[in-house]
Amino acid sequence: MAEELPLKNSEHQQRNARLQPYLGTHRTYPTPRAIPAEPAGCQLLHINHLGRHGSRYPIELDDVLALVSEYETLVGTRPLTKTGSQLRVDIHRMADWLRNNPARIAQLTEKGINEELALGQRAARMLRPETRNSQQLSIATGTSEMDRTKHSLKMFQEGLSRELGENMHVIIRPVMPDKKMAELLTPFFHCPRLDRTLKPLAKSATAEYIANLSHSHPDISTRFADQLIPGLSDAKAIRLAINLFHLCRIENPLDQSFGICDTFTDWTTDDSWLGLVQWLGDTANHIYYYSMGPAVVMDDIQSSMGMPILRHFLDTTDAAARDESDVRAHFRFAHDATLSPLLQSIGIIKTRGAEDERYLSWNTSRQLPMAANLYWQLYECRDGLKVRMLVNEKAEPFPFPPCSRQELCDWREVKQHYKHADYQDRMKKACFVDELDAQPLSSSIQEIELSASGNMI
Repeated sequence: MAEELPLKNSEHQQRNARLQPYLGTHRTYPTPRAIPAEPAGCQLLHINHLGRHGSRYPIELDDVLALVSEYETLVGTRPLTKTGSQLRVDIHRMADWLRNNPARIAQLTEKGINEELALGQRAARMLRPETRNSQQLSIATGTSEMDRTKHSLKMFQEGLSRELGENMHVIIRPVMPDKKMAELLTPFFHCPRLDRTLKPLAKSATAEYIANLSHSHPDISTRFADQLIPGLSDAKAIRLAINLFHLCRIENPLDQSFGICDTFTDWTTDDSWLGLVQWLGDTANHIYYYSMGPAVVMDDIQSSMGMPILRHFLDTTDAAARDESDVRAHFRFAHDATLSPLLQSIGIIKTRGAEDERYLSWNTSRQLPMAANLYWQLYECRDGLKVRMLVNEKAEPFPFPPCSRQELCDWREVKQHYKHADYQDRMKKACFVDELDAQPLSSSIQEIELSASGNMI
């Protein structure tokens, strides 16, 4: 196969931008062109927020090294093309760089810092109409116990303060005691049934899905492999493409490019590379669907784990609606595995129906990128109290009638819809296991990560 000519810089950047929507939970934050304006005839009363931390380095160096080892197994002693030889160097260069910078593991990258600074500035613009007749603003904040969520909050607050200006005195209070806050924001650490019963089932479903890929793979994966390692079998070509895609996803949030993602975007002069990336993105999306999405095998555990956070959104919004608190915003920072259950509890991610129906509403690139966020904005309007929901700073109607066709929803409708009779005990019941059959829980605290073969690690 003939070597392709290097792309010009502008086209190269455009192709990398087109790659982003398929990188799932490793996608850098898709900054909106503008945040929704304050609705006419309405005044902001309160903001409720849950955000994922900004772009970060890999959580575990061992995860990266496992992918590198798998890549080397696929290469074996086979001859490589010029492109394949350079890629091999690039992969080891990234692994060596991460190995030589252990203090950065699981911390925010410069991209992540800038994402949170900018998010804080835009949050200040949301709040500015609320503060126009005041020189004081009270907010409440909280995070999980991870350094990256605490750093994200710090940078977010910095952006907020910069935008509000020196004349605005911002009073910052804890949402609740740190330990209680961390427990609320990491429900997956307090759900024995998730680890002991459901994760093994999800792992089996994932393995079955990966095994079935060989029966429906696109021919393009073989052509892609040929430009790197000629002569691989179809099954190994699929494994190679998935392996390199996971390495690309690890590289994407980093501040330094090692050229791994370029392997996908630069290998053809037409758009056929995009077809491969779309297929790989769907594969990764499916893998996360089984581990943290609304898959039938997970028995609605995710939406149950989101219930306590939804309850807190409802309670704090109601306190603002009743004018029982002077706190004008609640800002919380956690993880994709925190935000996903909340989106399922609200109904943005569907948890009912057949597997295909559920999967249609599951899109980690759109819903759970780095620095992903959910806002509820409470407004006092001419015709009563209204709530607007934003997902990644874009208006998202509440998923029930009569609100599903409009941005603003009557606050009474929101309260009524989410006030389930079994609400308080739902997570407790869903997470219960018989202690006589229980196995010890892992003490490892990390977000869900995937190996190139689709296993949770």
